[in-house]
Amino acid sequence: PFPKNELTQDSFSSFLKTTKNDLEPIVGDLYPSIARIIEKLRKTDCLYSGLSGSGSTCFAVFDSPELLEKTSKDLESFFRSNNCKSISAETFATR
Repeated sequence: PFPKNELTQDSFSSFLKTTKNDLEPIVGDLYPSIARIIEKLRKTDCLYSGLSGSGSTCFAVFDSPELLEKTSKDLESFFRSNNCKSISAETFATR
């Protein structure tokens, strides 16, 4: 879905706005804590947030490491009680 098969921040952001996970409402109904996590993430300045696959992970995509860090600190007490952790692409790439 990316022009010239190049992944840019703009093309990725546009792509994310067109995606959805059909299982998200079902998982949210069965597990209200997951619905609360996604709702909290969607209230941030992220590009996109949602549920991966069938629900093993709630995630948000940020356009800068600084915004990720700021949001992580802002939501620290909420995430502490909901077993969440923030990672950056650089962190993930080194694993």
